[in-house]
Amino acid sequence: MDENISAKKRITEWLDGPYDQDTKDEIKKLLKENPSELFSSFSKTLTFGTGGIREKMGIGSNRLNKYTIAKATQALCNYIKSQNIKTPSILIGFDSRKNSKLFAEESAKVIAANGIQAFLFKELRPTPLVSFGCRYKSCISAIMITASHNPKEYNGYKVYWKDGGQVVPPHDVAIIDDYSKIKSIEDVKVLDSLESPLIKMIQDELDDAYIKTLFSMDLFKNEVKNANLKIIYSNLHGTGITLMPKCLDKLGFRDVHIVKEQEEADPNFTNAPKPNPEEKQALEIGIGYLKEKKADIFIASDPDADRMGLVINHRGEEIILTGNQIACIMLEFLCKSKSLFSKTAAVKSIVTTSLFQRICEHYDIHCIDVLTGFKYIASKMNEWEIDNSFEFIFGAEESLGFLIETFVRDKDAISA
Repeated sequence: MDENISAKKRITEWLDGPYDQDTKDEIKKLLKENPSELFSSFSKTLTFGTGGIREKMGIGSNRLNKYTIAKATQALCNYIKSQNIKTPSILIGFDSRKNSKLFAEESAKVIAANGIQAFLFKELRPTPLVSFGCRYKSCISAIMITASHNPKEYNGYKVYWKDGGQVVPPHDVAIIDDYSKIKSIEDVKVLDSLESPLIKMIQDELDDAYIKTLFSMDLFKNEVKNANLKIIYSNLHGTGITLMPKCLDKLGFRDVHIVKEQEEADPNFTNAPKPNPEEKQALEIGIGYLKEKKADIFIASDPDADRMGLVINHRGEEIILTGNQIACIMLEFLCKSKSLFSKTAAVKSIVTTSLFQRICEHYDIHCIDVLTGFKYIASKMNEWEIDNSFEFIFGAEESLGFLIETFVRDKDAISA
């Protein structure tokens, strides 16, 4: 079928179907003022990929909106119900982006309408806390509404399974199949409001449990006692502000300065238009703080606080560390700090530096390579937990993704 004909058909379905009046008015407005954008918005149906969905927000079948989010959640619910799981539950979190809270609430209403318990964060929280919370609350799945470090026009829908890692086969393939079977919005169940015994708000319980679990590792006491560091931190307008300062303080760092211009949870990322700690532009304000305050280190986390960037003050020169450099420094520290055994193993993506493997060889631990994507590192961790073949010490990707323990199954800027 011609793409324009398909788009026209979908536009008609949205104008005639059970969609809200504001959406229909916006369609009519675009038809008059920007028909090319309208046809792009309806040119196809959003694809549910192996990790979920990431796309621009807006009206239409090819954009992220409350209807396409509801469809994705219905597909997840359909798959979970097909597994005949007794009393399943799903945790839902969201970041600082425009519509993230709305999309999280819409997901909760779909989950509850399907007779499944929904745990919904009251406020924005980091992605790694959702991974942790999925395991801590014994949920069958979790949803995180985030587009990580992408531009402000985007949002996303990440799905986790009960091990706390992003869905992998066979679950991801089955959810994608269920998603493709939903042909009409009328196939999606959704409550009118959040007032339901199947929707429970959650927050402090998981904050406290995460922090308690992190500090039970007891890795850092002597190092912190002797460090006397002055630290600059930026959350790049995102979720890291909810946990990072608290964790640094509990760790014993008292001389911590927040980059005020980027502290607010701002969906427009006003002072970090490209909120990616790999981008020098996102770090420039923090580097200014580093110079002005003559600090030792500048830490930046991306909007959902799964990636962490570092800038150090080395003899008066500000040096931006690469993901490969940070990974090797952290691996070296962990190998020196922890007890190592014959089954100890570190995991890296295939594009991460070979120096990582050489450090593993020096300490006589295993180095396992996986495909790019942190879900493959988490999958290895889950596999080892089941068959008791290896003992995880560290996972890393060169794109500033790091994980130092097993209670989270995704990259984690907070614990790193």
